[in-house]
Amino acid sequence: MAFDFAALKSEVRQAVHDVLAVSAVYSDSVVLEPVEITVRFHTKIDRFGDLTEAGWSEVVENINRVILNVPQLDELNITPRRGGVIQMTGTGFDGVQLILNVQEADTGPIEEIWQVTLP
Repeated sequence: MAFDFAALKSEVRQAVHDVLAVSAVYSDSVVLEPVEITVRFHTKIDRFGDLTEAGWSEVVENINRVILNVPQLDELNITPRRGGVIQMTGTGFDGVQLILNVQEADTGPIEEIWQVTLP
């Protein structure tokens, strides 16, 4: 029997989400009542400019992303939309709002990844 990498990848991604996700509330123009979900928020910076010659970046850009759990979205019958708002309710996030901007290409099972903006 061949090793089922896709099944293992699904299990691991679900385990990561179960452990690292924080509570949030999702709403958009179609969802009448905000819905409780769990999300993983990731932020990093990217540097642009003449790093070789000048030795420093001229532009530093934040890249903010949110990872949603597809089985949870299916269970709650939610289809995230551009402009949808995720309000973080987990400890330490103090109501941080994330606005869905661009959905990234599908990279496999379990996860739906969006680039987000902060108002």
